[in-house]
Amino acid sequence: MVVHGEGNQTRDYVFVDDVVSARVAAATAPGINHLNINVGDGAETSVRELASLVIQVTTSNAEIIFNPRTAPGVSRMCADLGLAREKLGYQPRVSLAEGLRLTLEKDPRFRDEATRPLRKT
Repeated sequence: MVVHGEGNQTRDYVFVDDVVSARVAAATAPGINHLNINVGDGAETSVRELASLVIQVTTSNAEIIFNPRTAPGVSRMCADLGLAREKLGYQPRVSLAEGLRLTLEKDPRFRDEATRPLRKT
């Protein structure tokens, strides 16, 4: 697994179901016309931590390779959930680790070849 830079840059990872819940709430919430409302988990996770968590959740033997020749992007990124909580009653429900597990479980692209259904040709 290649990590750009040293992997110390942080991001705010959120599970798609939490985003969908926020969008549904926004569709019916009064008084939010033209507001920019951040949706996320509200927690910073370093790319290095994410790579380690992916290896743990997948029980992989993958190796993390740090590529110092590429720019890692902005150093920190985290959503401020204040407005989402106030206007939408938003609270993320799915942790990063659980979101990774659910993605592995539900997305057929991540299933073991032995358990994939055969494609009809």
